Amino acid sequence: MLCLALFGLYFYPALLLLAIFWVKAFRNDRYDFLIMISLFFGGYGMLNVNIFPVWTSDLALLLALVYWVILRKPRILKLTLLAIVLYFAFLGIFAYLSIEKITTQLLIMRNYFGIVYIIVPIALFAGKDFDIHVFFTKCMPYLLIMCAFYICDAIIIPGNILVPQTYMPYEATSTFYDPFILPLGTIYRKYPPGLFLLSLAVLPVARYYRLRLWQWALIGAALLASQTFTVIIGLATGVILFQGSWRKIARFFVLGVFGLVALYGIDCLLPDNDQKFNSTLRIKSSVDQFFDLAKAVDDEDLANFASGRVAQILPKVDLMISQNRTAIGLGFLHREKTTINRYIIYNEYYTDLANADEVATGVEVVPVQVFINIGYIGLIGHILFFVVLYLFIRKLKYSVYYLSVVYVVSVFGLSGFAGLATFTGLQLTSIAYGVIILANRDKLGWPKAARNSRSPIFPTPQTNAAAL
Repeated sequence: MLCLALFGLYFYPALLLLAIFWVKAFRNDRYDFLIMISLFFGGYGMLNVNIFPVWTSDLALLLALVYWVILRKPRILKLTLLAIVLYFAFLGIFAYLSIEKITTQLLIMRNYFGIVYIIVPIALFAGKDFDIHVFFTKCMPYLLIMCAFYICDAIIIPGNILVPQTYMPYEATSTFYDPFILPLGTIYRKYPPGLFLLSLAVLPVARYYRLRLWQWALIGAALLASQTFTVIIGLATGVILFQGSWRKIARFFVLGVFGLVALYGIDCLLPDNDQKFNSTLRIKSSVDQFFDLAKAVDDEDLANFASGRVAQILPKVDLMISQNRTAIGLGFLHREKTTINRYIIYNEYYTDLANADEVATGVEVVPVQVFINIGYIGLIGHILFFVVLYLFIRKLKYSVYYLSVVYVVSVFGLSGFAGLATFTGLQLTSIAYGVIILANRDKLGWPKAARNSRSPIFPTPQTNAAAL
């Protein structure tokens, strides 16, 4: 992960070290290799996905397509592939109905293609032992290290050093020779793409593992460093909802409410931290938006909701209504490459009028962006696709793992982070789906899964594999 951070700082010799680690992991530990290459392909704030002429996410799609072609596919993979092909054809219909060029739309459509990554974990463990609990334990060191990186970048040495490719509020690029560092003592918000990985730990933490206090403190501090309400709520509610019993859900729900109230109270005592009048932890300001929404009397008030995200939505939905395209959407428009006049709007709700002229796309609420792309018919089909994938695995052990990742990633998407129409969100969903199939190979016609080995790095699970 340090080498990945160096490469994210554009220190190109680090790629050689990464390659050495990949080769070693591929030969000795496929769990590590899967996690390493997934971090590389998805970037997750450590790596700019366009660091090469070809995006790293496009490399992942190419690898997945090769695996789909060469791997022998039992029935469940054939059904999955059929569903994916029909889903892509379904998206293609809406692209065809748009007046934008297909070549331009493909640049956006490829974000929807990340679900093909399902095959990657399955292919890597073809002919190899697999134990889903070993996978869970192998993930945790990477997740905890990522949390430590966030704390270092947000508090200890504020800037973009260990997670160098997160959003920066200043016109700057962090590089190895010219790192982006703020004065010591600065409270720096670290945007959360690296913390998306925690979605893979929601079910294991909820049902199988008892974290130590220092591990909870590390995760909690990293989440506060991100100051992203939807990410905190998504992970917290995910851990609560997937406890496995109503009694535990009720108990953790009460604890969660008290915790949120306590954090809200602490945030009330802290000063606003910027010109946008966000509270220091952004918890008070996030909650207060819902109270302000209840008092809204016009579109101007409504536009301020969700940190101004509704301001992005209103004129674009108005355009869809005026052009009678709410059913089929506007197509997969590109913010820079789409030049069709009828899709250029003037957004009167922006406070910065210099950016008021824009293409009718680029909404930071993933479900709404899907609606703008392919309308309500497409949105319904988009949701049904992920339901169908669950139906394929619903009778398999650990199938709820897929639901937990889909739920958490979907909550992230409400503020434009991850979501089921982005590569990172679909990559995490694909990994969850793939490891469920691997964990049930004995039921699906494959050789039996791995020996029940355990990792010395992480505490022993509370329950055995049959608990689910």
